[in-house]
Amino acid sequence: MVSLLCCPHCFDNKLTMCITQSKGMAHLIKIKCLNCETYLWSDWTSKKSNDVHLDINVRAVAALKESGISHSKFDRFCGLMSMPCMHRNTYNNLANIVNTAIIEAGEECMIRASAVVHGRNISQPLTTDERISSTGCPVITVSFGGTWHKRGHSSHSGIGTVIDFDTGLVIDTEVLSNYCHVCDSNSAELNFDASKHMCQKNFSGSANAMEAAAASKIFSRSVASRKLVYGTMLCDGDSKSHSSAITNSGYDVEILKEDCINHISKRMFNALNNLKMSNKKELNYRLTKPKIEKITNYYSKTLRQNAPDIQKMKLAVMGSFFHMMSSDLDHNHRLCPDGATSWCHFKRSEALKQPYKKHSQTITSEIGKLLFPIMKRLTDTDLLKRCSRMGTQNANESFHSLIWQRCPKTEFATLKTVRAATYLAVLAFNNGPVGIRSVFDILGIPWTLKNISSSEKKQSVKLQLVRKRKSIALVSRRKNLKKRRIEHEHRAEVREGPTYQSGHFNE
Repeated sequence: MVSLLCCPHCFDNKLTMCITQSKGMAHLIKIKCLNCETYLWSDWTSKKSNDVHLDINVRAVAALKESGISHSKFDRFCGLMSMPCMHRNTYNNLANIVNTAIIEAGEECMIRASAVVHGRNISQPLTTDERISSTGCPVITVSFGGTWHKRGHSSHSGIGTVIDFDTGLVIDTEVLSNYCHVCDSNSAELNFDASKHMCQKNFSGSANAMEAAAASKIFSRSVASRKLVYGTMLCDGDSKSHSSAITNSGYDVEILKEDCINHISKRMFNALNNLKMSNKKELNYRLTKPKIEKITNYYSKTLRQNAPDIQKMKLAVMGSFFHMMSSDLDHNHRLCPDGATSWCHFKRSEALKQPYKKHSQTITSEIGKLLFPIMKRLTDTDLLKRCSRMGTQNANESFHSLIWQRCPKTEFATLKTVRAATYLAVLAFNNGPVGIRSVFDILGIPWTLKNISSSEKKQSVKLQLVRKRKSIALVSRRKNLKKRRIEHEHRAEVREGPTYQSGHFNE
């Protein structure tokens, strides 16, 4: 097309288009006359955001951060696609700018969320908490959870997050790291300027202590930064988070503790499994994994159905326990609910004056004697009080998954990278797919029609998936599939016998 035009200087039609300079993924294109060697026009393939950096490069870095893709993977992708890729130094410089914008946008998002929680608890409180703080701040219920960048207890990065129980909004988070690559390396060999070094280490303890330390920091600044008092704390009880929050919060009201019902159910499963492992000869093929799952499900279901009445919860759990030990010859249904609508087939038949349904024991009396101390411990009044609201940490677990989508656990990450991923997750969790727009606004990148349609489509697909997963038929199908899978695995293990055990087959 250019070759058909004439040069305004020599009137020859020997015009050509050439790339004379590249900056990252952008190129400077010039139109040159080959006859008179004159450059007639030049422009970059991308506009500048904030009149400083080229739009395409900043967009690329922001997109990579949101997608959880490192520069090395992006470089490999560009190489295979025969595309130019920005230099690592260019990427690092832009990453610092993008990270700053992400943290600013994420902090603003959490401040807005805390304002929503503050206003809602004054005008329309959902969680009953009649306690009043001398600070004048609303006393609210929050769920607190921690997550780590690596499995086990050797992670260099850990995150603690507080989510409002009523609104489900993330209102504060803390990212900790006990490692800095530059500080832990030989500074003489690296030859860096210590005065310009930004240390990536902000915690000197172990990975195990990160959750409690994060809770301490978040609770200590809640009044000053969020104008809220976290009066009730829903947590899993796996760390000293609650005691650390009490010690360092400075509140004039007591921080009450609630337990996640899912973690309480997990305690039942672990207790039964540990009992089986410690009594292998006696229980190995009598207390099977399907039976452990069944007992755990009964325990969880009866707690949920009878909450928040503590006495009913306790009787229902014990009722289901004795029900599983009953048989045609030994009826243990005295604690089962009466009436024609009872879940107990024996009591139901008794009320309807119908023949009793033949049934066998799920667990024998001998096994029941071993299980009874566990049942007694997990129906303790104080424990049931802490989980009587049937609160869960599902929101925290969902938020954690958003973080690690943006910062894969399989790759090393510095404090800056983990923090950026956390704040991007805050934007996505509180505002949905459109949340990253606030980062673009700070960076001066236009939010185009394509960005709008893409985020709307993603939100629509997400809502459809949520509705589908909540359908009663699909929930029932998932439970049945899980039950069949566990039974199939158990039968396979019994049929195959021992096939894997550390060092067992060397003899």
